[in-house]
Amino acid sequence: VSAVQEDVVERSANAAVSGRIEESDGIILPQIVLPYELASMTSGGSLDIPNHQTKVLGVGSYKYGVIKMENNGKLVIDGDVKMHLTDDPSFLTGNNNELIVKEGASLKIYLDGRVSFENNIVINNLSQKPSSFIIYSMYTGPGGVIIAHQDDFKGVIYALETDVVITNNANVSGAVVGKTITISNNSQVHYDQALGEYSDEKTLSSLHNWREARK
Repeated sequence: VSAVQEDVVERSANAAVSGRIEESDGIILPQIVLPYELASMTSGGSLDIPNHQTKVLGVGSYKYGVIKMENNGKLVIDGDVKMHLTDDPSFLTGNNNELIVKEGASLKIYLDGRVSFENNIVINNLSQKPSSFIIYSMYTGPGGVIIAHQDDFKGVIYALETDVVITNNANVSGAVVGKTITISNNSQVHYDQALGEYSDEKTLSSLHNWREARK
């Protein structure tokens, strides 16, 4: 877990983070670079998923304003997908929604606005690899990323210019970077060492040095 601002990795109410608390002097956190194919695309508007419907996205790059999921709607990622969401908020959910990243697939999602994954949506990364689901938040206001009530969130959150909140029994396995990070109410964050073998030349040079850090 790495926070950009000083003294802003906060834990409370039985929250836990695996790893050490260290000074982050010398850690270079690269700025997010929107891939050219996404930057040059025209937005497809709203991706609407009606009640009890499933939308499947295969290999490719996609650009929308917002994803709107009605009750019991599902979004399935079936291939290597890059996505750019330009509206704020980025996701609008109903109840009992599910975002599924199939085994062998991956999702890199670039957000201009806020995102909140709470008890109305389940994130199901079937590959069990955090590098298969990466959230790049480019939002610059407060409260950009909220993860709550997620029993088994496997992924990477990279949010240099906004706050990350992990709360209400959320169990995160992967890596988290935020302007500030708050972990509370029985939530846990576990750094997955498998990320040490992962690199993304577009944005993250390498994750092998990630740890809980406080600048």
